[in-house]
Amino acid sequence: MTSATPRADALSLDQVTKTYKRGGVAANQAISLTFRPGELVALIGHNGAGKTTLLNQIIGTVKPTSGDIRYGASSLVAAPDLARRVAAMMPQMYAPLTGVTPLQAITSIARLRGLPAADAKRAALDLIDSLDIGEWKDTGGEKLSGGLRRLTSYAMAVVAPPPVLLVDEPTNDVDPVRRPLIWRHLRRLADAGHTVVVVTHNLLEVQRAADRYVLLQKGAVLVDSTPRQLARQARTATLTVSVRPGTEIPSTPPATAHSVDEDGQLTLDLEPAQIPAAIEWVLQLVATGAADSYALAPASLETLYEGITNGR
Repeated sequence: MTSATPRADALSLDQVTKTYKRGGVAANQAISLTFRPGELVALIGHNGAGKTTLLNQIIGTVKPTSGDIRYGASSLVAAPDLARRVAAMMPQMYAPLTGVTPLQAITSIARLRGLPAADAKRAALDLIDSLDIGEWKDTGGEKLSGGLRRLTSYAMAVVAPPPVLLVDEPTNDVDPVRRPLIWRHLRRLADAGHTVVVVTHNLLEVQRAADRYVLLQKGAVLVDSTPRQLARQARTATLTVSVRPGTEIPSTPPATAHSVDEDGQLTLDLEPAQIPAAIEWVLQLVATGAADSYALAPASLETLYEGITNGR
């Protein structure tokens, strides 16, 4: 499919399980999820949680042991060739670029997806511009840094985009300036009606960009929610305090837990009932000159993630 406006079909997983014969290891266990057009979904979890295996089953390179994956009314398990037409995937590994430039590689994929030559080159150049890698568009792939190869791989996955986009850790090795460019582009793709599923370990980026996240733990779905919903459910907050160098905290802060980093920033995890006392406590620090500033905010997704997965 080459149209910029994808078909409005949902991608549904029904009790998808993958067990490898060697050792009987279950990479995925009875996963049932629905990914809808217009959604940017972050797939998170520890290494070995089954995230990449799940994407490989959707794209058709790994066959589930049981269960089904459907795009609209069609089974992608029964028709893996259809999976490759309705979905594109950026894998964890770099695309092989030896002997070709980013412009050539991206244009070639656009041609394979059905765009005429002129349109394919234009689409490739637009992506190169969006990702701010024009300086290297005509550089041989073997001369590119890891981050530039990663950006090229991303562009190859999303040029002339099919309805479903599966992206595995797109910001790995990418510099801090260009990471937001990837997330903005993913956001635009979702807003244009594509189904976008992103595997990532960067929870701050998830919190800023994703509509929804799915947390996998030991091959099973542990949480399927939005960052905002989870924050409401957890009902916790984080108080950060900038402590002046060399200052000793005069009293124990009223918090569930607290820590101090090497820069002297104190972080407190607060339950709702602890917030009034914590605010009174930090105002005393400011008044005595022990602290310069403070900020109270809902708990970060990373803090909530640690709490959810702790001990599981």
